[in-house]
Amino acid sequence: MSLAGLLATLLLTLLALAIVAYPLLRRQESTSARLSSPHDVDSRYQRVLINIRDLDEDFATGKLDAQSYHDERETWVGRGIELLRQIDEQTRTSDA
Repeated sequence: MSLAGLLATLLLTLLALAIVAYPLLRRQESTSARLSSPHDVDSRYQRVLINIRDLDEDFATGKLDAQSYHDERETWVGRGIELLRQIDEQTRTSDA
């Protein structure tokens, strides 16, 4: 194979990789921008509250054992606390 053919193959390979990678990189950027929007943080917090309520109901009806319930609830409460911090931070920055 000639040097020109080798360079053309390399160029086409890089172009194909760029075409494939561009939408994936763009999606990651838009996801991180979306996650920081106030509406999204509020909706994620509401989802955490719903999950905690569902856990409480499942434990009350006997669908979950005590250890699983406490572990899961602790996880969701931690997520809720983090989201409340984000909401508080966004409120402070929008008020300033």
